[in-house]
Amino acid sequence: MADGTPSKSVRGWSEIIITRADKPDKTGLFSVVIVDGPHVLLGRPALQALWPEEYNSLAEVAKQSIKAICKSCCVCDKGAATTPVTDAATDAATPHTQRSIPSFPSGDVTQEEGEALCLKVCDVYPELFDGKLGLFKGVEANLHLKPGYEKHLRVMPPAKVPYGLEDEVNVELEKMKDTWVSVDGIGLKVASQLVSVVKNKNDKNKRSVRLCGNYKRTINDLLEDEPYQFPTCNEQLEKLKGEYYSCVDVKGAYTQVAVPPPSRSILTVATPRGYMEPTRMPFGVKTAPKIFQEGMDKLIHGMDGKAPIPSTACVVDDICVTGSTPQAHFENLTELLSRLHAAGLKLNKEKCKFYQTSVKFLGKIIDKDGQRVDPSHVDAIVNMPEPSNKKSCSLFWDI
Repeated sequence: MADGTPSKSVRGWSEIIITRADKPDKTGLFSVVIVDGPHVLLGRPALQALWPEEYNSLAEVAKQSIKAICKSCCVCDKGAATTPVTDAATDAATPHTQRSIPSFPSGDVTQEEGEALCLKVCDVYPELFDGKLGLFKGVEANLHLKPGYEKHLRVMPPAKVPYGLEDEVNVELEKMKDTWVSVDGIGLKVASQLVSVVKNKNDKNKRSVRLCGNYKRTINDLLEDEPYQFPTCNEQLEKLKGEYYSCVDVKGAYTQVAVPPPSRSILTVATPRGYMEPTRMPFGVKTAPKIFQEGMDKLIHGMDGKAPIPSTACVVDDICVTGSTPQAHFENLTELLSRLHAAGLKLNKEKCKFYQTSVKFLGKIIDKDGQRVDPSHVDAIVNMPEPSNKKSCSLFWDI
């Protein structure tokens, strides 16, 4: 912008009388732009009229006047069509260094005290847990087909809705309108079927349906693989040598990753209501986990020149942070939440666990003594009945 302020999302504009703060004799009626943030922005005509001599070096003076104008402007009080600048909006833009972080106690901290303090740290970043769908800043899903494989693309017909799931499927189709856009289907080269994945199928009260594109039958084998290499489980577990642990869950995982327009047509799905393209990465795409993991690793292990967060491991949407002392744990957790907030991500608070002495992570139980196999993962083998005939012996050895 002309006053040196970075460009922001415009919310509207208004005409008001502006008087220069340091020279009251300079005044006039000008248009101002209301933007996302605590201030408005002056246009070039206002700057030239009010600061004719200092026009090329007025950035700081202009910003001070803008702050004064914003306080006296009544456009937000008139119920205009623009969204008023609220304290919540200002707070959302407040950087980590300006937020009130609770002080960490020294010495031993009980389980109850530790959990309460972790929740206070979470309250510093309420936007992380507002239930909305986040947008992973700086990460996009750029998908490319292997050269020469376009001839293998095909447009699939809509899948039939399973009997008895019509209501649940219709509810999910309505939700899709938030992150999917309808297309007419003219000139489509590929379209995948939208299938219903049912959880708790036998319990109608707990039954839930998730709609997922069946990309395995259409594009997964034709996509160029991501060069990023997944870290191994042992590499991740090696980072978690501590005594106090917290685990956080990224809500919706890679559905918080934007899909740019050139890649959307590849992910088109055929629904009972027509063809739709995603604006966010859907489930079922082969390269989605790698794209998301690479972004998370950059976030945790180096962001804007920052050092890696100590004792922190991440596997897609599951993040575990630890510390050898309560204070180290709280500091690492605070830095993690700060970076997640800055990246525009959202967390699922119901799935988060704070200040634990042992946690389940990557199929292991982790505590200060090390790691061991989660018994629930081997119960089926341990409790398997003894083979009594040739067929059961064959099944046992096949395991």
